[in-house]
Amino acid sequence: MNSPSSQPLNDRIPSLIAYLITCLQDFHSILAQESELLKSGFPERITEIIEKKHTHSERLLTSTQTLQSTLLAENSSIESLLSQEAILAYPPELKAQINTFIELSEKCQDLNLANGMSIRMLTTINQHALDIASGKSTSGVKLYGSSGTTERSNNPQNTLGKA
Repeated sequence: MNSPSSQPLNDRIPSLIAYLITCLQDFHSILAQESELLKSGFPERITEIIEKKHTHSERLLTSTQTLQSTLLAENSSIESLLSQEAILAYPPELKAQINTFIELSEKCQDLNLANGMSIRMLTTINQHALDIASGKSTSGVKLYGSSGTTERSNNPQNTLGKA
């Protein structure tokens, strides 16, 4: 899908927002795939998603910049477009579009943060496992205790076992 560009300036804003919504829907779908891969037990397949995620984030950036430059030509900005006072003055169709845009943006941000935390947690677990396997000291490692909070490991064991 190509970004809209041949319409008059005022008419372009709703079509640019509609295009951004499509971009966000696609991006959310990719984030959901990433989340499922993280849950699947095969996180090494995440690299398959990285290129798609990068391509779609670039598409989002370009679309957002196009909307911003269009709004600047009208002495406006995305921030003022999304302000509560401005939204109240819009026609119902544009209000619905903007609300959809805001909701999708928040969903994408939340899912991306959750995926990032999962990746960070898996990285920590993998590093700890590698440290144990290689015989490195694990006394400074923070692990989750029975209370659900992170605690320093009290087990200074540097080997997996003795033969």
